[in-house]
Amino acid sequence: CRTLALSLTVTDALGAEGTIASPVDVSVRVPADMVPVVNAQVAKVGGDLANGDGNGVLAGVASLADLLNDESVDWASHGASPAYKTGVRNSVINSADSAVRTLLT
Repeated sequence: CRTLALSLTVTDALGAEGTIASPVDVSVRVPADMVPVVNAQVAKVGGDLANGDGNGVLAGVASLADLLNDESVDWASHGASPAYKTGVRNSVINSADSAVRTLLT
């Protein structure tokens, strides 16, 4: 379980805006199986690339990099081998490269 500080701002259709007074700490449970989470994020990065959303690609790549490099996650217990992580890294690096070369230049 991890703690996440959540801040919330709500805006209505007329532009009125409200923000909670201070961040609220919420507990976020690590999923029992991280592989589907990673695969879903890889698919989203691919979709963002296909849709021409370079900023989305780079945000997804940064999110995946942060997750894959998180030393507190016991990847072996999630069934993710070093080869799996290497494959994911190669995939997202290629997506980032494509986004930079074709969408953000």
